[in-house]
Amino acid sequence: MDQDTKRNIKLGLFVVVGIIVFIFGIFLVGAKSGLFTKSFNVYAIFKNTSGLKPGANIRFDGVKVGTVKSVTIMNDSSIRVDMNIDESKHEFITKTAIASVASDGLMGDEIVNITSGTPGSPMTQNGDQLQSSQPLDMDKMIAKLSGTSDNVNAITENLKHLTDDLNTKNGSIQSLFKDTTMAVNLQQTFANLKATSDVFLAEGNDLRRTTNELTHGNGVVAKLINDPTLSNNLTSTVAKLKETSDKLGTIADQANLTMQHANTGNGPLNTVLTDTAMANNIKAIIANLKKASINLNEDLIAAQHNFLLRGYFKNKDNNGGK
Repeated sequence: MDQDTKRNIKLGLFVVVGIIVFIFGIFLVGAKSGLFTKSFNVYAIFKNTSGLKPGANIRFDGVKVGTVKSVTIMNDSSIRVDMNIDESKHEFITKTAIASVASDGLMGDEIVNITSGTPGSPMTQNGDQLQSSQPLDMDKMIAKLSGTSDNVNAITENLKHLTDDLNTKNGSIQSLFKDTTMAVNLQQTFANLKATSDVFLAEGNDLRRTTNELTHGNGVVAKLINDPTLSNNLTSTVAKLKETSDKLGTIADQANLTMQHANTGNGPLNTVLTDTAMANNIKAIIANLKKASINLNEDLIAAQHNFLLRGYFKNKDNNGGK
């Protein structure tokens, strides 16, 4: 076999192997992208796809069910993601399923993750739109974590200063802990609080006891409240007090009316009290009565010494004035 024939055989084998590798690669790529499997198309609208690319995997509750067909910018706030879903998984993708953009692992590529919707919901049809859940904005999350880290650093620094103050003998907190006067005051304060709480507890027990007596009809107060005879007596007494009060009020009104008559010049009382002429007459009458009494007394003495009546008065004295 000459050299040309050998060279042609080697070239032919190389071409055949190259074709086989090429076909195998096409099958691998096609299998990965779902080119050789029957599928249906759905889409979802996102505000941010976080770097999602065509050909990315689509997972349903963690299981691969298709690939991303295309990522299209519709406007400044909407991005459309078209997806090819394996027809064999069609029954699991319902109209209430929710699509979201997630990472495939901690540092993996972006994928579309579909979660199951309401049980019993109808299946999606070719070309339907799925509900979407917006992905986390990693830039904002990192900025927030950075701010949190700064706060943690500040808190750590403050704790360090506090620890240094505690360890320093002349620190303010150390002085607070070693101040025996303050410790005694705190102990006295707690003792006072305990005594006060004991008093409140005792008062509460007394109040509860009184309430139980009132509720169950025990005790003097309950008997006073529940005794119908005592209640009737109290009602009668109150009625009598009211009647007496009304009578006193009437007497007070009459006295007030009398005083008004006396003050206004009406009635005999005012005449007696204010008429000076009548007052003089009354004085003259009293004076005359007194003078007449004196004269009568003198006449009686004179009659006793009269010889005609002397025997009468003597016999009267002997008989004890009879």
